[in-house]
Amino acid sequence: MYAAPSQLHALCFAPSVEALSAPQIPVPLAGIVVTEESWTLLNPVRLGSHVEVSASVVSARCGVRGAELIVRGLVFDNDRLAYAEEVVYLAKKFKEACARWVNGGPSTVSILEISGV
Repeated sequence: MYAAPSQLHALCFAPSVEALSAPQIPVPLAGIVVTEESWTLLNPVRLGSHVEVSASVVSARCGVRGAELIVRGLVFDNDRLAYAEEVVYLAKKFKEACARWVNGGPSTVSILEISGV
């Protein structure tokens, strides 16, 4: 039997929360919402397999609605990429402070990576 994509998505949750909670990310975790999500299953993962999971905040930008953060989650099985996802989070309460945080920098910035097994 193989893991469903929803199970692999669930594995990415804890590393994603850890990445979003890092001191480099001044957006409060409480109150952010998912606005978009996409995933790709590249290789099946057998249930019970030992996998490596990582999550990275790969970009941050100030949008009209507030701060938008893109988190990329990856699941590797036997050193082979098996699953990849990108989730867009929106922090409406951070709208005013967003411009000061990004401070006129590039619209896409590499921020942080958290890995776990």
